[in-house]
Amino acid sequence: MTHTLEVDSVRLVFNNHPVLSDIYLKCETGTITGLLGRNGSGKSSLMKIIFGSLRAENQSVRLDRQYVHTLYQQPQAVHYLPQSGFSLPYLTGQQLLQLFVTQPEHYEALMQVAEIYQYQQERLGALSAGLQKFWEVMLLLYADSKFILLDEPFSGISPLLVEKLSPHFQRQSQYKGIVITDHWYKAILSLSHTIVLLVQGQTRLIRQREDLYEWGYLPPS
Repeated sequence: MTHTLEVDSVRLVFNNHPVLSDIYLKCETGTITGLLGRNGSGKSSLMKIIFGSLRAENQSVRLDRQYVHTLYQQPQAVHYLPQSGFSLPYLTGQQLLQLFVTQPEHYEALMQVAEIYQYQQERLGALSAGLQKFWEVMLLLYADSKFILLDEPFSGISPLLVEKLSPHFQRQSQYKGIVITDHWYKAILSLSHTIVLLVQGQTRLIRQREDLYEWGYLPPS
């Protein structure tokens, strides 16, 4: 069964300045939706609105066409990784695996990843920033939820680790919907089935790379 997560009718204002005003974003299980935008365009705010941790003046978030007020109260529906990461530095890798990964085949798949197997007895807070973020992304990719929201998941991660994440995105996106935003736009373009650009508080569907030049996200070549 295909599940659908949608958000529209969003109006968000900070200090009398409209941040988000004309929004439509949709993600279905089996797909990755990439959200691009410059600093300050409202990407993180939109993620929080979808998750339910930020209320806008107006908003409509729907899961399978049913309006949801606080999506974060349905962990089986969605997990969210903010830019700041988890607030669980005191837990060991093994404890985090027990907390997030419920299916034995997913646990076995993670045990085949050197960076997971090698550091499973370490506390998350004892790892380097890049390894912490790698762990956080992997945990959510294999967590039991229909959707995951990833805000800057590649921040602080080496290109080698980003490359190692790629096949796991491809594998797990067969079973869940992923909404991802990151300044590493090439990785977003490579991973995503659908690209949405957030510009001047509005979403624009990107059908080809040239659209990113047209909307001023990429400088003229």
